[in-house]
Amino acid sequence: MIWVEERQRYAFVLTILDTFTRMALYWEVAYRMQWEAIRKAWQWVFEHHLQPADMLAKGLEIEVRSENGHVESFHAILSTALRHEHFWTLQQLEARLLLFYHKYNQQRVHSSIAYLPPMIFWQAWQLGLIQTRQGKRKKTIFLLKVPRYQLLGYLKLEGASHSDSDRLDADPNQVQEVNGAVTLQPSV
Repeated sequence: MIWVEERQRYAFVLTILDTFTRMALYWEVAYRMQWEAIRKAWQWVFEHHLQPADMLAKGLEIEVRSENGHVESFHAILSTALRHEHFWTLQQLEARLLLFYHKYNQQRVHSSIAYLPPMIFWQAWQLGLIQTRQGKRKKTIFLLKVPRYQLLGYLKLEGASHSDSDRLDADPNQVQEVNGAVTLQPSV
């Protein structure tokens, strides 16, 4: 829940995560989350992620979880990213969440998926560039089959920057020194 000043109430954020790729497949923010919004979210995930990849025909198991390590970790990341921000309107919150989810899916590295961002991990997986092995406690460990610097030749890498402003919790109005020049980063 995130406080929105204009209505003096909390807004709820609905997120559907793929626990394999760690990708946020769908998100929505509203003052109320009713069953219709959840049904619409799952329908969108089926139509835009599962059916195009033919995952339903491959016998994919769908498990809906509300309390586990993946969800708790994600909520901690989201909370940290928004901890110093105040939102006057729901539209301001939506704009900030749009930036958050873009960075989360395309720039933030995840230790559990070969230290890659979710979108890059998924592309590398589809191209057969990821291998697996069993770790302690039967945990699957993902490893790159090629050196990291060679990924550029295989994938469409978007947002490969790793400056402080790319952090999920970075203050978009923060002044930074870059090669002696001072720049202001506009807020979203």
